[in-house]
Amino acid sequence: MGYVTDETVSFRTDLSVIPFAKPLSIGRRPGIKKLSSPMDLGMRVATEPLRLASLVLLDRRIEPIEPRVDTVDLLEALGELAEQTSSLAQLPHPLLALTDVVAATGGVKRFVYSDADDLMGLVTVLLEAPPVRHPVITEVAMESHAPTQVGNFGRRPFIDALLIDERLVILTEGKLHVLDGIGPNLWMEANDTSLVEITERLLESLGVPPPGVNLVETVAAAVDALLEANLLVRKDE
Repeated sequence: MGYVTDETVSFRTDLSVIPFAKPLSIGRRPGIKKLSSPMDLGMRVATEPLRLASLVLLDRRIEPIEPRVDTVDLLEALGELAEQTSSLAQLPHPLLALTDVVAATGGVKRFVYSDADDLMGLVTVLLEAPPVRHPVITEVAMESHAPTQVGNFGRRPFIDALLIDERLVILTEGKLHVLDGIGPNLWMEANDTSLVEITERLLESLGVPPPGVNLVETVAAAVDALLEANLLVRKDE
């Protein structure tokens, strides 16, 4: 194994990795970070063509712990990866691009460990692990739609949206939202539509609600939550 880069790694959509053997930034307490050459540290610099094999989140614990490799749920992984991915929102269909990479690399894993010396053993376990089940992903081909009639609802501008199994993931400027339950249906039906129309369409698509569930109140509360999250807009005047 060889040194590729420090802090940030870049790769293309075909999963080829761009090597950048920059000096390592090594922290010191007290004091400032010191830049050290990988060669001076006795590291082997990777020279052969590189390909992304896996996406791994690091979870380093202060207390001693038995190191392990955990599989990370895709929706949980997307939230963490989005925070760590520079300029994600500038890519065309960024969520689809990210989930394609996750699928191509066998799902996201997490290294849980307390000592950096444990990482090599975890890498070996990772490379031998079988790929995990990838959920059904459907691209949502919709646009934001400002309501024109007073009292109607529409979708606020967003960057990308995907249905992952039955949950909806929406990327807005600087934030990732996950909707489940009736949330995905509400968001997709908000197309210059009234609350009554949204409720009627939910009845058509989901059927009669369970006993004891007041659909009108449930829909109103869910729409209010989507308004508060800035995913929907209502025309008030």
